[in-house]
Amino acid sequence: MKIDIISLSGLTAVDGSTISSGATIKFETVFRAGSSDVQFILETYRNRELFEAGYKKVKTIELPEDINVSIPDNVYYTITPFQIYETVKNSLNQIMGSEYFEIKIIEE
Repeated sequence: MKIDIISLSGLTAVDGSTISSGATIKFETVFRAGSSDVQFILETYRNRELFEAGYKKVKTIELPEDINVSIPDNVYYTITPFQIYETVKNSLNQIMGSEYFEIKIIEE
């Protein structure tokens, strides 16, 4: 199984080119010692196929390179991978001001 966060609409690369809907957002999660703050380091790819083929990430105008979120203590110690994806998706949608991203599960 593969899980992606994908864009439902286009984004703009810093070089001015358009990234079509279906862009894939990957991220690294950093849990900070002594804190319930979590950092998500974002990577944007034009689509899943290019990500799997090893193409480089694309820097976008609209999205930050990382997101910092405080997770409530009662959730922090029991958070699941799907909840992490939900947190990132919701944070991205908040940045964009609409339902711009969704989670896509690919069964293999």
